[in-house]
Amino acid sequence: MVLLLSDLQVGLRTRTFNTDEFRNRMDRLTDAVMRLHEIHSSDRKINTLYIAAGGDFVEGEPCNRRVNLAEMDADNRIVVDLLAQKRLTADECVKMIKRLSEKFSRVHFVGVGGNHGLNRDKTASKRSNDDIEVYYTISDRLSGNYKVTFEIDPNSFYRVFDVC
Repeated sequence: MVLLLSDLQVGLRTRTFNTDEFRNRMDRLTDAVMRLHEIHSSDRKINTLYIAAGGDFVEGEPCNRRVNLAEMDADNRIVVDLLAQKRLTADECVKMIKRLSEKFSRVHFVGVGGNHGLNRDKTASKRSNDDIEVYYTISDRLSGNYKVTFEIDPNSFYRVFDVC
């Protein structure tokens, strides 16, 4: 089974989306994947869940200018700073993967960075990407779970992998 997880945009606030809605959507998504596993496992064994992480997990912050949190809130688009975005994203992804690892024999997470995660400062390394940092945080926090494996590519915007 493959779950495409992309464009979470944590930190973005719109008329219909904010950090509370993000948490609710992650819980609903986890429940839906678990239900699908039950339905499709009735006639064949599904051992592995592949999570294809396509980036843009965090919304990021305005680039190339100094801002403060009051400006960001007044902007009414970005509701939390980048550190809080990364921590919330990692917390919710870890929670989801832990729950899913109870259903599946193996969860394999394959991640590439998105454009919102890019560090757009021209002096920064081309490998600097907030999505990649979030993936490594998730990996570190799940390192004791033998059912969960990671394949994180900080050098590419796409990844081809086998699903068996």
